[in-house]
Amino acid sequence: MTENNAEEATPGSGRVIRLRYAGRCGCGVQFTPGTTAGWDADARTVTCLDCLSRDAATALAVPDSVASEPECGAVLPSGSEVHTTTTQPGTAGGAAGREYQRRKDKRDDETDALPYGLRKLARTVFPDPQHIRAWESGERGEIAVARALDSLAAHSIPALHDRRIPHKRSNIDHMAIGPAGVYVIDAKRYVRQRVEVRRFGGLFSPRRSELFVGGRRRMDLVNGLDPQEDAVLEALADFELPADCIVQSVLCFINADWSLVSGDLSLDPPVNLVTAAGRNTRIPF
Repeated sequence: MTENNAEEATPGSGRVIRLRYAGRCGCGVQFTPGTTAGWDADARTVTCLDCLSRDAATALAVPDSVASEPECGAVLPSGSEVHTTTTQPGTAGGAAGREYQRRKDKRDDETDALPYGLRKLARTVFPDPQHIRAWESGERGEIAVARALDSLAAHSIPALHDRRIPHKRSNIDHMAIGPAGVYVIDAKRYVRQRVEVRRFGGLFSPRRSELFVGGRRRMDLVNGLDPQEDAVLEALADFELPADCIVQSVLCFINADWSLVSGDLSLDPPVNLVTAAGRNTRIPF
């Protein structure tokens, strides 16, 4: 991978860039994503700026034939990549909020065209229909999930929000980059609705598991994760990642009925089912 905006190279350190992933200098300094540090592509080591200054001064004073290697180089995890720009985390619920406002403005315009008496009745007695309120509820759910994910930044687990899928109108609510790989998270806010997995089949037919929410079959939520996961896999195809790096789909339910009597919530194909901003907060990292 080529860094087009890398800063001027420093003797003995490769070059100074902004790190994409967390790392640690040999002197003990911890780096967070976006930190400026020295990067040695051959040795795959990062070095803090203070150590770079000392090593540069030593390299200038001592002939190359006898100059020692930097003492504070530390190897990044295999397959880690760096780039020279800081990725913006995005605005959680941005797409849902815009769609909600667009639909509400359209309804308000239709209501404004009514005579005064009917307009007042429509706004007082009849609330916004479900197809409008659902987008507002979705926005609130995504914001709640983002709040939980952003709290993990201190543990070197960065999160991205509201990422549009190239060449599609759909988007990915959240992505979290953990030690094991990338988690693709779809936030769903179903207030006080039971989440359960029901089993079908048996002796004479293949066994299968299906997701139900509020008593309704909702396998469309599971199937909707496939294009999101495919988009992430395609974006990662150009990177040399560890063989055990995973891309895992997650359905995160907000304020749903999530209790012990829901039973076994495992699905096939495997999709993590978690809850946030409700009675429990469980993040699969």
